[in-house]
Amino acid sequence: PNGDTHHQELRESLGKPDAEDADARKAIRKLRGAVRAGNLADVKQCLDSYCSSSLSSSSSSSSSVHEQALPSNPSAAGGLHAVLERRSSSGTTMLMTAAFRGHYNVAKHLLARRADAEARDCAGCTPLMHAVKGGRLLVVVHLVQAAGADVDRGDFSGRTALDLAIEMRREKIVGYLLGPRLELMYAALNRDLGEVAMLHRQIFEVQFGRKVLDIAARTWKPIPRGRRRPSGAAPSSPPPLAAAAARLKKLGTAEFISGGFAKAVEWFSKAIDVGGGDATLFANRSAARLRLGHSRLALADADKCIGLKPSWAKGYYRRARALEKLNRQEEAAAVHKKLGEMEFQARRFAKADTHYSRAIALDAKDATLYANRSAVRLRQADFEGALADAEACVRLRPCWPKGFYRKGNALVKLERHCEAVEAYEAGLKLAPPEDEQAVKRLRRALLDARRHQRQQEEQEQGQPPPPDGD
Repeated sequence: PNGDTHHQELRESLGKPDAEDADARKAIRKLRGAVRAGNLADVKQCLDSYCSSSLSSSSSSSSSVHEQALPSNPSAAGGLHAVLERRSSSGTTMLMTAAFRGHYNVAKHLLARRADAEARDCAGCTPLMHAVKGGRLLVVVHLVQAAGADVDRGDFSGRTALDLAIEMRREKIVGYLLGPRLELMYAALNRDLGEVAMLHRQIFEVQFGRKVLDIAARTWKPIPRGRRRPSGAAPSSPPPLAAAAARLKKLGTAEFISGGFAKAVEWFSKAIDVGGGDATLFANRSAARLRLGHSRLALADADKCIGLKPSWAKGYYRRARALEKLNRQEEAAAVHKKLGEMEFQARRFAKADTHYSRAIALDAKDATLYANRSAVRLRQADFEGALADAEACVRLRPCWPKGFYRKGNALVKLERHCEAVEAYEAGLKLAPPEDEQAVKRLRRALLDARRHQRQQEEQEQGQPPPPDGD
């Protein structure tokens, strides 16, 4: 029957006058309470009492309380079935209650007593769907494997157990229900990749997996704790098929290493279709496309990688390489400068030196590049190189105080304190008064340089230097 008819029949049956006496109703309530509490011993006791009562009622010709409470059946199984299918006001059976509450042993015992695993409530939900709503993975597994519950059966609105699991973010249940489909995908991936037919089968399986992700994107909505999500709010991202994407990524990497860049692009593209939220997939495809000479496509992949993971240096490196191939030198230099800053903050000074050197090779007129590389080389104890970069910075921007500050720092390390004092004084004259931080930094450096100069002069004259602070 359709949903409306089934719903009406259930409501009519539940609304009929109750012909049971007080003892029978009390026994039913006791059984339902035991199921809700998950008390297996009480459930067994109640069911066994109904079996014995049904046997005695079937052997007696007179009307009894139990014949009024349950439909007359020729055996104990008939009376037991009526009890198991006894419904609440919402149409839920005993098995549905046990499945939703996660009482695995009770649900297992009810199924052993021939409870209907395909029964529907007023909304058309089966016991499997109730187990999914409660997030009860063990009950779901038992219903599917032992009771043969239909995974693809939908409720009256058309939602299956998988749709409910995605909607309610039951990630482990989603993984279990998707298991057979993923096994087919892995089987296709693990076969001979040179066979055209197997390649088409693999593509079909990936497309099938993408269909599931489309369902997730449409139905998986973040529900805040304690209240329902507003109907117009945007859904969160669905969980990617990470295992399948990792396998495809591995195949693409193998092709890239062997020189099959076109094939590598195909595998990386399929991995992106399955798990498009992984920045490494776009970085890898960018590298493969760059080897094929597809610089614009490589640049687009690098930009997507940066958008997904802005703090990852690899995306910026891919962008810089693509810009170099497109002869956009100043933009590439700016990206290498960004990479140098990231490596400097991470205290990887050798890599920072490499990126600044590459940026200078692309744009030799940018004074900030020399200033930054001077600071890097100072950290690497390359004081002569730091001084050379600082002097180059001063030549390119003679009115910039930072160049003189870098020069003074390098001269201090070379113990040329007199020249360092001159550099700091020149920088202090150029520093704008509103830039309090730069002025304070130059003044502190100038005081230190004068102190070192005084100590050096006293050592040359043979006098002991005064203690610090005098």
